[in-house]
Amino acid sequence: MRAYFGIKTYENYHNKERIIGICDQLKLAGVDVLNLSRDMQLWGDVSIETSDFFAVRFREIKRADFVVIDATEGCITLGVEVGFAKAFGKPVFVIADQSVMIDPALEAAATHSFQYKGVKDISGLVSTHWLE
Repeated sequence: MRAYFGIKTYENYHNKERIIGICDQLKLAGVDVLNLSRDMQLWGDVSIETSDFFAVRFREIKRADFVVIDATEGCITLGVEVGFAKAFGKPVFVIADQSVMIDPALEAAATHSFQYKGVKDISGLVSTHWLE
């Protein structure tokens, strides 16, 4: 199974540990995961042209079996990714730290939504709910 993983990222990648942790948990559950910041931009070493910003995302969403969106920190790009995943007929799993409320629009568009106590909870969610 291949997943596209979307999450709000920052120029200084201050949430890099969260990104790595979630990707690692997906991998533990047997999912081949792609995150643009980690796998294509190599934490800022490679830039994606502004004109290609969404084309690259949409291509990778199309290639994925499903999409995982971490909505712990919201941004408009996450909503766009969810919309395209839905348009492509992909299941969308929206996750967020239990300390925040998932945006109601993202939750409504999601195939499933889950909140976690820590990123280590995610492999169990995948095994129990997503790969049934």
